[in-house]
Amino acid sequence: MANLGLELEKIFKKNIEFFKKYIPALAKRFENYEPKADLIIDETGLNIFDRKVNEYLYPYDGRIVAAEQYA
Repeated sequence: MANLGLELEKIFKKNIEFFKKYIPALAKRFENYEPKADLIIDETGLNIFDRKVNEYLYPYDGRIVAAEQYA
């Protein structure tokens, strides 16, 4: 899973380069973007970690919580 973060970073940089070429204003707006939350995928499941409040969005695997909320 550690490689996922590197892959996402590569994709982000590639997208910014595209925007610099075709939509410079958008590139300028997002090239220094810092996410406020992290998508976490580990042995306990999928969750979102909110950096601002320093806690997870869901009490356990977000897929299960979402399915329960939907039902």
